[in-house]
Amino acid sequence: MTVFKTFWRVWNQNKLTVILFTMILLVFSASNMGTQETSTSFTAKRPDILVIDRDGSALAQDFTRYVEKFADQPVVEDSENARADALFYNDADLILTIPQNFGARFLAGEDAHIEVRKSTNYNAAYAEMLISRYWETAGIFRQSDRTETELIAAISETLTWESSVSLTTELDTTSLQKGAYFFNFASYSILACVIYIIAFVLSSFREQKIQKRTVVSSMNLRRHNRILLLSNLLYSLILWLFYMLLSLLFVGRAMFSAHGAFFAVNAFVFTLCATTIAFFIGTLVQNKNAIGGVVNVVALGSSFLCGAFVPAEFLPEPVLKIAHLLPTYYYIHSNEALTAVEHFDRAALTSFFLNCGIQLAFAVLFLALTNFVSYKKRKIA
Repeated sequence: MTVFKTFWRVWNQNKLTVILFTMILLVFSASNMGTQETSTSFTAKRPDILVIDRDGSALAQDFTRYVEKFADQPVVEDSENARADALFYNDADLILTIPQNFGARFLAGEDAHIEVRKSTNYNAAYAEMLISRYWETAGIFRQSDRTETELIAAISETLTWESSVSLTTELDTTSLQKGAYFFNFASYSILACVIYIIAFVLSSFREQKIQKRTVVSSMNLRRHNRILLLSNLLYSLILWLFYMLLSLLFVGRAMFSAHGAFFAVNAFVFTLCATTIAFFIGTLVQNKNAIGGVVNVVALGSSFLCGAFVPAEFLPEPVLKIAHLLPTYYYIHSNEALTAVEHFDRAALTSFFLNCGIQLAFAVLFLALTNFVSYKKRKIA
């Protein structure tokens, strides 16, 4: 019990650091959740298109009726200055002028153009799409030598066709994206909290006066190390459970789904890996003043390289190649993959457990390195 109590006494002396890293996670998570306002409906804004028909042909009149179905007709005086002002002040997105003899020239296959003047408003691009849709359709049917009446009928029939769109997925992508963001950023907090406390505790127990007291005490050295190891694992477990409770606050109901369970499992495996990294660092670093710098290098470095702060798709290829050498990469890769998994089939489960297995392999590697360094230090001593 002495070792166990000492561990938590050291933790209590450094709890403000744990609170600081946790507060960083909370602040960034809260700011991200606030920017993810979503809407479940979409309504296209009708553009403002002014059509000036100087031709009067049946084709020009049909085109004008087509425009009136999808756009509003702004009221503009019949003068050049008034039309220029309408475009400048965004009262009109497009002004179309159909020249004389346009219909006849178009049917004859001649080079016939409508004068198009547009504003700088983004609605002008949508308005141009509507215009292009009509004339591209008319150009296709013109090649079959139809009369003007037949051409107008074919265009009207074609443009009435509509495509029905239905959603085939029931994924709550918004909640899953929030979950991925929370757990990705949590990799930094988990690494920082675990490494700082465990390395600091191990450094404290390796102080010369503490080691002398341990040697002269009646406690078996193996039992002493076993209790210290279990205390570290218990601390990591408590930290993981605490972050799972925080995830309920920021992610919500998605944590009670299968996706939430896999998020939690992935975080648990990563916490175990972080614990072995902390043991390795605690074995290497004896100076307590250097622990803070090591934490910043390891936690911040891996978070930036592996996509915790900046999405991996925005990182350059050389950075991602380096990230493959770090366990954080596989942890974040699993989180991102979970946002797109609709059914946990064999392929999805294989990918997830492969990433978890790689993290556990890193854990075994760091344990082996810890034992090797400890053996060398005892041999030198």
